[in-house]
Amino acid sequence: MRRELRLGSSTFTPFYFIHVYKGLIYEIMVFRKSVEPLSAAVLSVRVRRELKEEAERLGINLREVVERALEEEVKRAKAERMKRFIEGALKSIDLKEEEWVKAVKESRLER
Repeated sequence: MRRELRLGSSTFTPFYFIHVYKGLIYEIMVFRKSVEPLSAAVLSVRVRRELKEEAERLGINLREVVERALEEEVKRAKAERMKRFIEGALKSIDLKEEEWVKAVKESRLER
């Protein structure tokens, strides 16, 4: 089931972040703005001529390789940023672990 959030003309899609802290597992749902998949931008980089020529001889699609590498790095950077944000938020919570466990158990019983 895919959930979306619409605000005005913008659409936001959810993604989940799982984090383990002091033996507890947290699942956090964050919404990000949807991006049109057909939009593109020109990226210009300089690489060694020999490397480019060899990649072309081997039939390597440079655009796909660069796009895939950039997507992976963006994904890694976002996950790291989210991890730091969540760790900071968890540190700012003034609850002892026992109180947190008690609250989680109580909320499960309410379901």
